[in-house]
Amino acid sequence: MSKSTPDPAAARVLKPAELNSRHLVAWRRIIAENPQLSSPFFSPEYNLAVARVIPNVLIGILEQDGAPVAFLPFERCAGRIGKRLRLCDYQGLVSMPELAFDIRWFIRKCGLRAWDFDHLLAKQEVLRPFHCGLGESSVIDLSIGFEAYVAERRAAGTEQIKKSGNLERRLEREHGQLRFALHVEDPALLGQLLEWRSSKYQVSRHRPEIVASILKELLLEQSTHCQGTLSVLYVNDVVTACHFGLRSSRAWHYWFPAYNPDFEKYSPGNILLIKMAEIAPKLGITTIDLGKGEQDYKKRFANRWIPIAEGYVSASSWLSLSRKLERESKRCLRRTPILYALARKIHCAASGG
Repeated sequence: MSKSTPDPAAARVLKPAELNSRHLVAWRRIIAENPQLSSPFFSPEYNLAVARVIPNVLIGILEQDGAPVAFLPFERCAGRIGKRLRLCDYQGLVSMPELAFDIRWFIRKCGLRAWDFDHLLAKQEVLRPFHCGLGESSVIDLSIGFEAYVAERRAAGTEQIKKSGNLERRLEREHGQLRFALHVEDPALLGQLLEWRSSKYQVSRHRPEIVASILKELLLEQSTHCQGTLSVLYVNDVVTACHFGLRSSRAWHYWFPAYNPDFEKYSPGNILLIKMAEIAPKLGITTIDLGKGEQDYKKRFANRWIPIAEGYVSASSWLSLSRKLERESKRCLRRTPILYALARKIHCAASGG
């Protein structure tokens, strides 16, 4: 065991449903005391909801002197590889920032050969040596208040909020009064949201029924650290746009937006996002996290960025070297499209896919 591992230390793996009150109290205390973990994806409630749909969700627990000091949620996949939970936009250890220990020892104790990450909080020091690439999650920082945020965006040269205001007034002139609802607990409307999304583009890389089942579980979740929130923009009681996301006491994750195609020319999704930003500070929320990606609206609305990393932790140095070589070979192939296409064809033929 490395000297950086807490001593005496122990590790165990439990299914989320096996967590007892002692575990949950420790987990919630850590996320309450560590501002880096303000996202609802770090809450035990999120992990419990996903585990009710996905059977192979597990929680690695690091204990020091018999007390839980770190939690690592993961989905156990083929080959004893741990990956992020379905739909989860953040990964990382649920622990205090100063905690140092041997992460490879911990991964082995979790029964894994490796743990892969692609949405990891890059500031987590214990995992920094395992980064293979960096990215960003775009954030609307409302700690200065909504009006100051609007002024800041205007000073930065973006006209998006002004344009959305003009479209909002036009929508009202042509169709009637707008009404914003913070949260509507309506599974049928959630189904409509997913239908609108699938008609424009694929909801995600996951099967639609899996996505729907997880979101239905989260729609009913209303705890302090994880509140499923279905926000709606109506015009004369007709839904023009809706969004399903997750809130904690400090952060709101912008997750599944959709709009009624009959109102597309008014960009109702942007109008709804601004309504959310306007009410957020009144709820004690200081950030709306727009997530990873390069979409234009993120560039126009975001005024802060959270660094995130991708990479992996291998249980052994030999496996680490093997995976590094595999990763580099894939990168080289992608730089040569003809070779990459040929490699894909060979792989599909060999696997029967």
